[in-house]
Amino acid sequence: MRAGRDYRTTPPRSSSGQATVEMKLELLALLVATLLVGPAVTQLARRYTRAEALINLTALILIGTLTLLFIVPEAYVHGGWLTLVFVFAGFLLPLILHRIGRMNFGADSVLVAGVLIHVLIESAAVAIAPDPEHLGIAVAAHRVPVGLAVFMLAPNSRGGWAIILLLAAVTCIGFFGGQWMPHWLNHTQEAWLEGFVAGSLFHIIHGHSKRDNHVH
Repeated sequence: MRAGRDYRTTPPRSSSGQATVEMKLELLALLVATLLVGPAVTQLARRYTRAEALINLTALILIGTLTLLFIVPEAYVHGGWLTLVFVFAGFLLPLILHRIGRMNFGADSVLVAGVLIHVLIESAAVAIAPDPEHLGIAVAAHRVPVGLAVFMLAPNSRGGWAIILLLAAVTCIGFFGGQWMPHWLNHTQEAWLEGFVAGSLFHIIHGHSKRDNHVH
């Protein structure tokens, strides 16, 4: 399919293929709830040293499977070959932010700011996805290592919970703000955004394969 075509002219989906409001709200609740897994894992890891590695591995397998088999192919169908460019951009941007964070004073603040922007974008992408189940579950799985990383990055538990609550708020802002994006984006552009988020999810897998301790 051509990337420039506006797919709003296609016939409407059947009720079985269209995400309901209830389903999207359930995904929003899942996105927020999985942020809380990070602090819980931190406490659990103090008693069981392998708990963190096991939970992270499970999340990464889920992210990789859903992204490769469902999210990228679906985005490519609607967005054409340019979707792959956005996948690459989504993979590359966290690497750039990562390097900026290492080079500048206040690296932790830069990385947390990057995570907030990332959470905002991916929450909006879930909100506008026509069939958001796969993307929503993959993003939710991504929130597990994110919640863990930012909680451990904070100087104390109070600061960690403050960041978790901020991420939860940004998730809601991105999700509900994303409801207005169809007024500005056609289906092709929405697919590009989904591809961008898919690329950022690939970065999670790449970063953990290198055993990096920074936020992804």
